[in-house]
Amino acid sequence: MNSQLTRHRPGSIWELWTLSWPLVIASAANMLMLFADRVVMSKYSSIAYQSLTGTATWWWVFYCTLLNIALIADVFVGRYNASKEYKKIGSVIWQTLWFSAATFPFLIAIAIWVAPYLLAEKLRECGLSYMRILLVSTPISVAAAGGFGAFFTGQGKTRTILYIAAACNVINILLDLLFVFGFGPFPERGVTGAGIATALTQIIEFAAFAAIIFRKKNAEKYGIFKWRFDGKIIRQLLHIGLPNAADCFINGILWSCLIQVAAMQVSHEQFSVFCICHSIFCLLFFYSEGIGQGVAIVLSNAYGSRNWQMARSNTHSWTYLTLIAAVASFFILVIYPDPIVSMLRPSDSVISPSILFHMLILMWICFVMESYAFNLRMGLTAFGDTRFIMFANCLCYSIFFAIPGYIGLYIYHDVRVVGMAWAACYTALSIICFPRLLRNFRIKENSAKKLK
Repeated sequence: MNSQLTRHRPGSIWELWTLSWPLVIASAANMLMLFADRVVMSKYSSIAYQSLTGTATWWWVFYCTLLNIALIADVFVGRYNASKEYKKIGSVIWQTLWFSAATFPFLIAIAIWVAPYLLAEKLRECGLSYMRILLVSTPISVAAAGGFGAFFTGQGKTRTILYIAAACNVINILLDLLFVFGFGPFPERGVTGAGIATALTQIIEFAAFAAIIFRKKNAEKYGIFKWRFDGKIIRQLLHIGLPNAADCFINGILWSCLIQVAAMQVSHEQFSVFCICHSIFCLLFFYSEGIGQGVAIVLSNAYGSRNWQMARSNTHSWTYLTLIAAVASFFILVIYPDPIVSMLRPSDSVISPSILFHMLILMWICFVMESYAFNLRMGLTAFGDTRFIMFANCLCYSIFFAIPGYIGLYIYHDVRVVGMAWAACYTALSIICFPRLLRNFRIKENSAKKLK
């Protein structure tokens, strides 16, 4: 069965890019929402900027943990699309919505009773309200990105996501300026205002997706109004998604705790350097995320159509796209970083040029290796091999990142040890995951030959 997602050859670099570029830009728009918060905060005050950076990572733990389950809908929509079982798609979307709604009580409890104990003392005063607002709004964002987004990405219809994300990004920037600095009847709210702006934007994004998807014409083809709870689909989402979610949760906790330690163990100036580099990395990750989602689309459709040559060709395609990103990011981070650094440099903080330069080089290594490792993980996810991903991530984050990072901070009080540990972690992850993906290809190909 032929799995033709675009007019380009299946598995080719042009097919992957055609599917991915709207997702790359959409992811850039989503990342730019958080980046815009940080740019605005850096102009507000250095302590507000540091508080937002140290707080956002905790929100990211819960958001990505839930999103890793919801995004499994991409895989099922891709398979149903390839096998032409379109009427099953609507029920899959609804199960992700029910799943997202069920997380509200849990996240409200975390926001009220647990959040204060997760932040370093110097970050708590400014960052707590921001964290609480984002935690409560997380299910809305998960439903929009995981449930509604899967309807489009699983079918290769990625441009709608691009348009919505771009529009919401503009809205977020305007709301940031309005609520952070205040204007007219709106009082100045600082970091809390950034949280309000992001939460409102997430609600608008959810409403925009719903207005497009829940139209009468989608009912007949996709069964989009099949809203009843389906325990079988939920169990499938959890079966494939829980290992990735557990992996994200564990590693996110290790990462977030390390940031709290860094806030207490390094100087105010060094932590500002870390916040700048972390903000840049989070922004650049839009490329990795967009290409990775494209990889998942291609491989899940290849899985559904049993087109293993398409799957192998796709591996070469994402390797070329990663090399292109490596060259472009080297110029941005190492050769001429001044434009992006100046956007994030707090006006009331002195920064060491030497430490900043070293951290930018380490962030470049991290970006390149994470880009490749993320594609490998998304490829393994399309094949349902999420338990291995959990094992590999936990192993690498523990041995190569968390342990050296904690020890290094307490001994050297230098933020550069975090960058070195981070780069080592992603490098090890790529080395471990690549042979596993090739093994999956061989197993599927041999199985297909036996059936013939």
